[in-house]
Amino acid sequence: MAAERDPALSLVQLVYASDLQVTFVVTKAQGLHAMSDPPIGKGVTRACRPLDRADPAVDHRVHFYSDKDLDPSEWMLYEMECPIANDGRGIARARLWSRDGKLLAIVVRPCCL
Repeated sequence: MAAERDPALSLVQLVYASDLQVTFVVTKAQGLHAMSDPPIGKGVTRACRPLDRADPAVDHRVHFYSDKDLDPSEWMLYEMECPIANDGRGIARARLWSRDGKLLAIVVRPCCL
């Protein structure tokens, strides 16, 4: 007998997971590598620090569109992009898709490097 899924817990798990790698697209857009020392990006003015960890999340928005279809145990596609990045800052956007192509959520996260 399978355990019943808690929809609220599913939302919490997906919000947490959506913040784990989203900063990567901003570091890539800046021309930085995971552990670049010194940084090789254009216009980066902050001191170098390991970039394999995300910066503190000041603003992390997740807009859910189909929470009844959210099941963290199912396959999903997490599509990330960085529409703008300069001077050590950027915006990361992501979309979460279900296996059957339904848009489940949109993530928006400002990042500082």
